[in-house]
Amino acid sequence: MKKTLFLTISLAAILMASTLSFAQEKKPEKTAVKGVQAELIALMQLAEDRFLALAEVTPQEKYSWRPAKGVRSIGEVYTHMIQANYGLPNFVGVKPPADAPKDLKEITDKKEIIGHLKKSFAHTRKVVAEMSDAQLETPTKFFGNDTTFRGVLSFMNSHTNQHLGQSIAYSRMNGIVPPWNAANN
Repeated sequence: MKKTLFLTISLAAILMASTLSFAQEKKPEKTAVKGVQAELIALMQLAEDRFLALAEVTPQEKYSWRPAKGVRSIGEVYTHMIQANYGLPNFVGVKPPADAPKDLKEITDKKEIIGHLKKSFAHTRKVVAEMSDAQLETPTKFFGNDTTFRGVLSFMNSHTNQHLGQSIAYSRMNGIVPPWNAANN
């Protein structure tokens, strides 16, 4: 009996500790979206929140920092994400909004980049939210490969997280602690 109680309490403590960090994250807004679309939006929202938090705490003068010649700078990673958020939905038949920036190489101001990041992430969430279950299974070509709309949306999430990791590394290399880590220390 004591052993079972001890194991139950230990398991509960481990589960609570492992979810504490995730529980402190901003919760995605409740929407009428269900199923795979809701799951994709929740994952996108988590990455978006972290991207924006990093962009906010990174000083303007660090936006031009790059780890080596020929590698994207911090600001260029952010503008690449803007470009991807507007460009990748083309593979599922959704064009960028008319007000999407055309020449991102010219955008270097932190506030302007953050504004465009917010709009571009809102665009990706809208693309996912408006897609039906049937549309998810629509076949498409994606960079020469056969996939479905669901595959494209999954790639978008993976791509975002890849560059989030890159941005975290860049931040750490510049002595910037990601805000969600600073909050836990």
